[in-house]
Amino acid sequence: GKKNAERRERELRRELDLGTFVVPTDITLAEFLEDWLREKAKQVKPSTVSSYQQILNLYVVPYLGKIKMKDLKPQHFVRLYEHLQSDEMDISNRTVKYVHTVLKAALNKAVQWELLPKNIIENVDPPRQTKVKFNVWDEQEIKRFLEAAKDSWYYEVYYLALTTGMRQGELLGLKWRNVDLEKKRIYVVEQYNLKTKTFEEVKTDGSRRNISIDNDTALVLQRLKKKQAAMRLKAEYWQDNNLVFCTRNGLPIQQRNLVRNFKEYIKRAGVPDIRFHDLRHTHATYCLTKGWHPKVVQERLGHSSIQVTLDTYSHVIPNLQEELAMATFGGFLGGANKNDGKM
Repeated sequence: GKKNAERRERELRRELDLGTFVVPTDITLAEFLEDWLREKAKQVKPSTVSSYQQILNLYVVPYLGKIKMKDLKPQHFVRLYEHLQSDEMDISNRTVKYVHTVLKAALNKAVQWELLPKNIIENVDPPRQTKVKFNVWDEQEIKRFLEAAKDSWYYEVYYLALTTGMRQGELLGLKWRNVDLEKKRIYVVEQYNLKTKTFEEVKTDGSRRNISIDNDTALVLQRLKKKQAAMRLKAEYWQDNNLVFCTRNGLPIQQRNLVRNFKEYIKRAGVPDIRFHDLRHTHATYCLTKGWHPKVVQERLGHSSIQVTLDTYSHVIPNLQEELAMATFGGFLGGANKNDGKM
């Protein structure tokens, strides 16, 4: 603990004074990054350090942390970026680019500290900033799909995806204790990790959020709660996970089954074939075209910054900008001209 750390620091200081300190040659990337963050903390704002720390602990340390600095190769980072950009990780190019920038700065320091002969990440190309590609349904298509999916076991999952924009893992990890039907709020605090099949806290502070729901959505959830209570009484075996969306035995829903069902009901409804994740984009697009402020949409979606929202949905927003400008300045200038010369 802290005592040990302090003692170690005293020993290091003494060794440094005596010039006898030897850098362990077997230092791993994870250990080096800890040293680097400690050093960084003296130079930059605490919020910046915590942002670096978050990005490294989420996206770098779990995959490359155990590798020794002397064994690192450019290929390691090429593979890392490929992994981060795979569909299952669902991480934006902007984030992967940020990982690259942070790593580049860290490895520059490693060269200065003589842990690496040269910055091996220099020759690795960061991912190109491509537009997020997605397809969305319009209002008619949303209605057609929900109508068709009424008898699906997963109807409420689809309904909530479309009315809240929650991510798949957040929906499958939603517990009743985080749903307030009185206040009509959903608190997004944990998610179901689709890979490890475990529940975990949502990854970033931005993702921790509460989402207001409308009366209809509250009713859908109310009915689901009743249906579940009845089902629980009938079930021979029930595992109580407090889950809003679960199997007939109270177990977490598996992604495979959900996606298979989703595709089946898309066919039945005769709507364009989109990915499950596109329901989130459909929600955001719907809100923005209805004139919701991008800041509100950012908070609903749990984007880290408004910039992400504006970049992702820029094609929805330009005509909004025109409309807002017309509405704002139209009255203002009209009013000014009317009084012309009447002073």
